[in-house]
Amino acid sequence: MSYLITASLLNSWRNLEKEYVLEQDFLKVLHRKPIEQTVSMIKGYEFEEWAVNHLPYLQGGQYQVKLSKQYGDYLLYGIVDVLKAGIVYDLKYTSRYDVGKYRGNTQTVMYLTLVPEAHKMIYVASNDEKGNGVIWQEEYSRDEIEPLDALLYNFRNWLEATKLWNVYIDLWRAR
Repeated sequence: MSYLITASLLNSWRNLEKEYVLEQDFLKVLHRKPIEQTVSMIKGYEFEEWAVNHLPYLQGGQYQVKLSKQYGDYLLYGIVDVLKAGIVYDLKYTSRYDVGKYRGNTQTVMYLTLVPEAHKMIYVASNDEKGNGVIWQEEYSRDEIEPLDALLYNFRNWLEATKLWNVYIDLWRAR
């Protein structure tokens, strides 16, 4: 049996520790409930569209690449914003930015695992969806990321300890 795993699910869980996400928000993700689009999410989509059309270093890249890969008991799944020349780019809108904001983001390890030929991941973030604000970049190479095995091990242990493992295996079974 194989179980689907996404960076969104892992980030939602990991952010519980950082108090970015309320437990009921994580449970919505775990139970695969639809998430209402927020203004920030809409601005994020607008920034992605602006960035792929205006940032020269993204021109010619593959946009919104759907990827999956079997990894032990898990089927990793993700949608890469831009893939170009061995680099995974993730585009983010944020109203507030601090240096290192995306360090520890599970997208990094997930996407670099899904794209074995990629040698680094770059987060491109802006505080304006039309590109009129500041644009920041954070770059991470393979040797800077936590091993995926450790992340998945900790996720499973936490689900088992909180009696949520059966919810996960019931709702995230790979088809």
